[in-house]
Amino acid sequence: SPMYFQMFGLAKELRNRDIEEIREILSKKIHDLQESFDGIDNWSLNLGNKPNIYYMLSRMTSWLEEQTIEEGRPVPDSWPAWDTYFARNLSDPWEVEHIWANHYERHTAEFSSDSAFQEARNRFGALLLLPKSVNASLSDLSVQDKVPVYLKQNLLARLANSESMQNDPRLKAKVSKLSTAAEAIAGEMDEAQIARRTAFYKALCLEIWLSLIHISEPTRQA
Repeated sequence: SPMYFQMFGLAKELRNRDIEEIREILSKKIHDLQESFDGIDNWSLNLGNKPNIYYMLSRMTSWLEEQTIEEGRPVPDSWPAWDTYFARNLSDPWEVEHIWANHYERHTAEFSSDSAFQEARNRFGALLLLPKSVNASLSDLSVQDKVPVYLKQNLLARLANSESMQNDPRLKAKVSKLSTAAEAIAGEMDEAQIARRTAFYKALCLEIWLSLIHISEPTRQA
């Protein structure tokens, strides 16, 4: 409801325009936006934003997979469209996977309290999408026991494994163009690695945004 009048006005402005006129109008409005992706730096999963987390992880995962398919070849059936990643009415729906298991006792050297551990565990860069069945089977495992399993999952999950790009030059070429590099998980992962993974997610979100609006300004934060 807070967006009703803005969207109504925009709809009137776009009415009866051809596709190029619409692109020009929207691109100009996007250039004028004051918002950025900086909020991702401290974004954490909670009960209130879980649908938004699902949406973002779905878009990122699907986009990566679409970008690494050779031109003219179909997307494999094992790589669903983004809205399938986001769908909840599947027999084995996709779920948010916490890379850190919910075991504060494993991280007492890093965190003085369980609440501080939970905040870090829920950071955007510490999350992935996995099928519910796979997610349940990994719930209590250490990070290093999870990483080999990630290599058999979607592309965003595979990037956590150091072997992910050895035989996938298209994936390597795509992520190497981002402003922040993809980094495989080392050891049991620490807060610094989560921060770097979050920075990579932020760069990925910006790349998707720019590709959708056809703006060729890689440093532009809209």
